[in-house]
Amino acid sequence: MRAGEQAGKSANQKNGMKRERGEDMLISVGFGNAVNKDRIIAAVSPETAPVKRLVQDAKDQNRAIDVTCGRKTRAVIIMDSDHVVLSALKCETIAAKIAGRGGAADGTDAPDGGEKNESNESGDGD
Repeated sequence: MRAGEQAGKSANQKNGMKRERGEDMLISVGFGNAVNKDRIIAAVSPETAPVKRLVQDAKDQNRAIDVTCGRKTRAVIIMDSDHVVLSALKCETIAAKIAGRGGAADGTDAPDGGEKNESNESGDGD
């Protein structure tokens, strides 16, 4: 291996993690906003008192990033940089995107609670 080849490898490749070409590092958190999925520590519900205190502390220290566009906060995303992202998407939706199991990367999923119904609604049995 030439000396220049080792310097040209990404940090993930040096640490033994291979990133496949085309693998998304950013996930949509609603309304055209995205975060780096490698920097997410947790996605939690905003309903519990400890999370409410965490969000208020983040707001007081200018570490809160509100991407709800005025909608109800349905998930709180805790980043490794101590930032707290408030999202209108559900925790389950964000978790599925992190795991690569679903959710549109272009933010077309319904952040206002509209569930996608994949059943056959025509009633014709096909």
